[in-house]
Amino acid sequence: MCLTLKIRKRPIVVEAFKVHLGHCRGEEFIPFKGIKRKEGFAYLEVETLYGVVKVNTGHWIVKGVNGEVYPIHEDILFKTYEFMQKPKEKDPLVCK
Repeated sequence: MCLTLKIRKRPIVVEAFKVHLGHCRGEEFIPFKGIKRKEGFAYLEVETLYGVVKVNTGHWIVKGVNGEVYPIHEDILFKTYEFMQKPKEKDPLVCK
């Protein structure tokens, strides 16, 4: 029989930014392979632990505790994370 336990993430602060293609630069933050276009839609290709992942406008990209990056849908981000600071307008990673 398998043992099932309830667990909670440790309160570790990580960095994240919201993707808005064409409106912000995150090259310093993530190792992305550039903006691609297919059938009129633009997306980023981001190198993750699981290979290259397509990321669309509106997704967030989180940098984990070991420097790994991964995309996350906004609804999941708001359910699992809380913001530790309010974004500043002049922050280069704040996308409008």
